[in-house]
Amino acid sequence: MLRVGIIGTGDIANLNIQGYMHSQDAELVAVSDIDVSNAGEKLERWGLRTLKIYTDFKKMIDHENLDIIEILTPHHLHYPMTEYA
Repeated sequence: MLRVGIIGTGDIANLNIQGYMHSQDAELVAVSDIDVSNAGEKLERWGLRTLKIYTDFKKMIDHENLDIIEILTPHHLHYPMTEYA
């Protein structure tokens, strides 16, 4: 089972999350977003309220032993995030 972490829970996450929720090969384990309230609301809406929320994507990457990291932030933020991962 592939362990998945999501960086960013904005509007695009509503679409991307669906593939992971219905996958038999991937398990969502955590999300990272600077807006904890928004992340919590999204997890509630998606029925994933037990997932851990990080405000720092680096901590999520360091602590969750992820196989997949989906970056769903504004494009100008992608490079530093991919460089860290």
